Amino acid sequence: MNRIVIRCCLSAIEDYPANYYLSMFPDCKNFLRVRDGEIVTSMTVEAINYWGIEHKLLGVTVMEGVGNSILDIQELENNVEVQNYLLGRCRLLTIPCMAEWLHDLFGFELSELVLGTSLAWFGYMTCSPLCKQKYQQVRSQLHLNPPSLGSRKWYLTFYLLEAALLFDRTAPNVEQTDPQLFTHKPSSDKVQAMEIFCKIARSIYQAIKVVSSPQYVFNSYFHVLWSVRTTLQELSTVRNIERIVDVGKMQENFDRQRRRVYVWLSMAVVLDPRYHINFIEQRFRQAFGNDAYMYISEVRGKLFELVMHYSCHVNQQNINTYSQMMDILLSIMSGTKSQNETNQILNGNTGQDGFREICQF
Repeated sequence: MNRIVIRCCLSAIEDYPANYYLSMFPDCKNFLRVRDGEIVTSMTVEAINYWGIEHKLLGVTVMEGVGNSILDIQELENNVEVQNYLLGRCRLLTIPCMAEWLHDLFGFELSELVLGTSLAWFGYMTCSPLCKQKYQQVRSQLHLNPPSLGSRKWYLTFYLLEAALLFDRTAPNVEQTDPQLFTHKPSSDKVQAMEIFCKIARSIYQAIKVVSSPQYVFNSYFHVLWSVRTTLQELSTVRNIERIVDVGKMQENFDRQRRRVYVWLSMAVVLDPRYHINFIEQRFRQAFGNDAYMYISEVRGKLFELVMHYSCHVNQQNINTYSQMMDILLSIMSGTKSQNETNQILNGNTGQDGFREICQF
């Protein structure tokens, strides 16, 4: 469980001498036209070769998502000798930046109720010297990264409301102890809105923290993203939730991005010795009901493909077995054979115990 991440950023160059960029990539000849997609891909290929990582490269993460990226992934694969077959057929593992699309779940605007609640609580927590002192104490106790100038609006609001929740728990009766207090505590309606907003924001914050940290590896991503999905599902049943957050739109955006990465995340969990395929199957049945079989079959297919690659030194008998098992696997994934029919076929091939175990893994 180890990974090395190299972050490659292309910045605007008009404000800096060209020699600055040439010093980083002395073999790069096309640095002047970085806004051209073809040139960006060319620069990336040259950087990969210059660093000598062409035989170690597993995947590429792009900020805009695969469909909108200026980086041509197919061209990159054609020009880099990708040797890592871990995820199948000499293709790079290419996924959108998960931290980016988790940030985007809230969109650019927050509801008037959430913004009004944050303003009301900020006014309440800073309306007297005693309240301000308590507010500063509360902020020092938060287990959150302080917002910075570039923080998103949802995080700025979440940080303030999380402080307000702690303020309300530790000092619920400020009116009785602070004679200089000149404003009333926000209404119970605003308190409820604050709790709901922080519940979903907290799960997204934890997920971003995991997928952005080099301390965590790929097998950890599935669990935090599943937590976000579970929270969205729970909040969708809350009455008048649309006044606080547009859960329906958030679920739609989350599911669209999840479809891009669920196979890779699931494989990482299955290959984690603490989990097995049964864990993924259980989660998928909870999430997709009758459609779970399709998702489980795709994960099984990738696992089978992985075993096929690592079993490259085989005799002719095993090659025939591979072909037969691959036909069975394709029929499972296409839906032409049921799981019961597949089990009967596998159980009938008594000389193929190893492959039966693989397919039933």
